[in-house]
Amino acid sequence: MTLKFTPFIIAALALFCFNTSNAWSMACDCGEHDCSHERKTFVSTLPSSGKWKDKVTPKSLWKCQDVEDLGNANLLCEMCEREYVRYAHTMKHTNHENLTVGCICAGHMEGDLKASKERESYLHSRQQRRARWLSPKWKTSEKGNSYKKTRKSSHDEVSHHIVMIKSKYNQYSAIIDGAKLGSWFQNIAEAQYASFDYLWPAKKAF
Repeated sequence: MTLKFTPFIIAALALFCFNTSNAWSMACDCGEHDCSHERKTFVSTLPSSGKWKDKVTPKSLWKCQDVEDLGNANLLCEMCEREYVRYAHTMKHTNHENLTVGCICAGHMEGDLKASKERESYLHSRQQRRARWLSPKWKTSEKGNSYKKTRKSSHDEVSHHIVMIKSKYNQYSAIIDGAKLGSWFQNIAEAQYASFDYLWPAKKAF
């Protein structure tokens, strides 16, 4: 028995295959994280909304100026104007004002999707390390101060020594590698997280 397909069915199958291929090409396959952490919706086609459709905004030759973890996916990508992103890539161009965009748009704008994914993967890794910063429990010095010593790693080429201190007003701060943080915090956990953010900021410039 030989199956026969009408021209309509053939065209429908071709369109399905095209859209499926594009969906895979737009998926962020960093391997270390799931883009649901950064994206509220999934783009199933190549960029076709927002500034991608106008005739004014450059579509290539952009460079990344910095990338920042905003903490939540609540920033609308300024390029596609469709995706809400957590990890914001600030892109610069000689003939246009800076735009803050998501991973996929950044990759297409600079012509290097791998580079944008690596930047986002770095911030996602940082977020996971920050979530584990309070455990295992910090050690206690002879003077009764909580402290932690970090080791050299792929994230940092040097080790660090962090000591928590308490003021006479029952506020907390930290001494990091001999230098005191400039702020005081209401509880020790806030001071500990502040020490992490001091060593590994949520924003990375390039």
